[in-house]
Amino acid sequence: MYLIMKLKKIFVINILVALLYSCSDQIINTAVEKEEFIQINKPVLDSDSSIINSDKPICGTKDVTVWLFDHYEPKSGKIFGIWPHQSWKNDLNKLTELRTKWGFNYIVLQYGDGVSTKSNYINSGFTMNKIMVTIYDFEHANHQWVIDTYAGAYAFYAEEPNTTNEWRNYQLSFIGMPEYIEIHSPNSLFITGSYKPTDCFDGYSSVTDKTLFTGYCRYYEPLPGIWTSYDCVTDDQRWNWTNFKNRYPSKSKSNWIGTHEDQAEYEQLLGHALNLGLNEIWLYSLGNSSWAEVSSYASHAFDAGWLRGFERKFVYEYHCYYDDPCDCDPTLSDGWYVYKIWQFNDIREIFPQPH
Repeated sequence: MYLIMKLKKIFVINILVALLYSCSDQIINTAVEKEEFIQINKPVLDSDSSIINSDKPICGTKDVTVWLFDHYEPKSGKIFGIWPHQSWKNDLNKLTELRTKWGFNYIVLQYGDGVSTKSNYINSGFTMNKIMVTIYDFEHANHQWVIDTYAGAYAFYAEEPNTTNEWRNYQLSFIGMPEYIEIHSPNSLFITGSYKPTDCFDGYSSVTDKTLFTGYCRYYEPLPGIWTSYDCVTDDQRWNWTNFKNRYPSKSKSNWIGTHEDQAEYEQLLGHALNLGLNEIWLYSLGNSSWAEVSSYASHAFDAGWLRGFERKFVYEYHCYYDDPCDCDPTLSDGWYVYKIWQFNDIREIFPQPH
C-alpha cells in the first residue's frame, strides 16, 4: 500500500510539472548569481524545491520558483513625466525602457533637438500627445514655427520666461502664445515654470494652463513686488511647493524633481506632491546621466503611490556539479549551479511594504 501511495504522489507531481513548463515563454541560458537577486531589490516570494520534471533523473536536479520585479505602470490619472538626459535621446532601448519598465508615460522634447529626436520618441512608444515641447526664448526660437512643427504635443513649456532680456523683449509674443496654440494645436497646453513670482507667474499666470516650480531657494516679499531669496542651502522644495500652491491654487498642478539635487528626498517630495493634490510630476534628469537614478526614483514613486508595480514568474533549474549527482542535497545550496532560467507569462501586482 505504501509503495502504491508513493507512486501516485510521483505521478501527480509529474503532471503538475508538465503543466508548469507548457506555459513557459522561453528559456534563458544565462546563469544568475545570488548577487543579481539583491540588485533587483525584491524579495523571493516563493520557492519550491520539490518539482521534478519527468525527463530529469531523480538525483542531481532541482527547480526553484521565484517572482522577480518586472515593471512599473503609472496609476490611473497620473502624469509621470521625465526630461531625459541628452545622451539617452538617440538610444531607443533606453527610451523604450523608460516607458515600459520604469513607468514614465510623458516625456520632454527640447525644440532644438529637432524632428529626429521626436521620431525616436514616437518609435519608442511615446505618442505626440504625451510629449511636452520646451521653448527657451523667443530670440532664438520662433514660437509659431515650434508650435506648427510639433502640433499635437501634450504641452508647450516656457522655462523661467521672465529671467532673461530675451523673454522680456518678447512679452507680447509670449502673451499671444495661448491664442496661437488654440488655433494651430488646440489640444495642447501652455505651461510655464519659474522660481519666484516676479519671474512669470504674477505677470503671466492668467495666460498659462499650469505653473511648475523650478528652484531651490526660498523667496519672501519684504515689500510689495520686491522678492529676495534665503536658505539656498536646504534643497528640500516642499516649502516652496506649498507656497506656490497657496499663491496659485488653480495653476500649481505639477512640479519638477531633479536627479542632480533631490536624490535623498524623492519619496518625501513625491508624497508631498500627492498631499498638495497634484496628479502630475516631472523628473529632471538632464543634469545627471546616471541610469541608476531612474530606477531609484521609480522605486520611490512606487512606494509613494504614483506607480503600480508588477513582478514576473521564473523557474531556476539547478544541476548538481558533484561527480555523484545524488550527493547534492535539494534542501541545501552547496553543490548546485544554475543550468537554465525559465521565464513565464505569469505577471502579478505587488504593493508597497510598510516602512
